[in-house]
Amino acid sequence: MPNDKIKQAMIRAADWLEANPDGHARMRMAARESGQIVGTMDPRACRFCALGRMMHELGIDTVNTIDALNLIGDQLGELIYRASDLSREAGIVALRRAAMT
Repeated sequence: MPNDKIKQAMIRAADWLEANPDGHARMRMAARESGQIVGTMDPRACRFCALGRMMHELGIDTVNTIDALNLIGDQLGELIYRASDLSREAGIVALRRAAMT
């Protein structure tokens, strides 16, 4: 179960994805405008999957989904990851639901 710090990061990530509809990335934690994969804290990153934006909000630089799964648990992380790959909206819903657990 995520702690309060992680839950707040999930909410901030969902808020950011809602406010930035062109900022969603599929199949990558973070990407440049060109689609090139970058770390979640890279200043050139402008697109994120739900987990990638959560990691950014936590100040954790990574390109690996496994880092997020290790932080919040495989089952919850996998749920958010898969939802975000379906659509931006599904990723937002998954983040918000996870933050309520």
